[in-house]
Amino acid sequence: MTESLSGGEAGMLALDPAAALLATIALAAALTVYTCLRHPLAARGTTRPSPDPLGDLFRQGGHERAMRRSRPSAGARSDSVMAARIDRLESHGRVWDEDARRKATEQVAKVLRAGIRRSDEVRTIPGEGFVIVIENAREDEAVGIAQRLRRALAGARIPGMGADLRVTASFGIAEGRPGESLDEARARAGGALDAATASGEDCVIAASEIEEILFLPPPAAAEAPQDLPRTRAA
Repeated sequence: MTESLSGGEAGMLALDPAAALLATIALAAALTVYTCLRHPLAARGTTRPSPDPLGDLFRQGGHERAMRRSRPSAGARSDSVMAARIDRLESHGRVWDEDARRKATEQVAKVLRAGIRRSDEVRTIPGEGFVIVIENAREDEAVGIAQRLRRALAGARIPGMGADLRVTASFGIAEGRPGESLDEARARAGGALDAATASGEDCVIAASEIEEILFLPPPAAAEAPQDLPRTRAA
């Protein structure tokens, strides 16, 4: 790539600093181009495989950004938070080995990821389940998505396991409120999920359902029965 300079040319460069500088820049540019052509990965940088087998399915750390960029205001469409948990996870843990639990979790992850939009945010919470942020979705819309995911999970097979083995999950939904933080919305979704798992398996409950019950006025006190007037026997 480089050519030797004759004695006369070298002498001219020694006498002309500007020409020497230009020659140095040209040589450096030529070496850079040569390196990029020989080693294209060096110019772009190499990528390392993620140690997380679910890394391609879930984008970590996106929930806070999603809720901040679309913070609900009065009259605007808000985001909804969906909390999900594999049913009977504790009892499964006593029967399944670590490999079976991993396969079940990966299968649930794939179904969840396939059933939502690319713009929606998903995160796995170790020991707790999954949290999904559904952008620009009212509570009833998020409930419809959760019902679809629930049915898809019920019909999914776990790779490498028996054909009769099925995994179900329950869901809790909370629509974001104006000025509400992600943690607050997630806590309400978690409360709805707890209510869903308490009511059975393969269930979806919205936070508004249990919040309406909590804020119902107490029943009015029953009036004491009044004594009926006695009648004399004839």
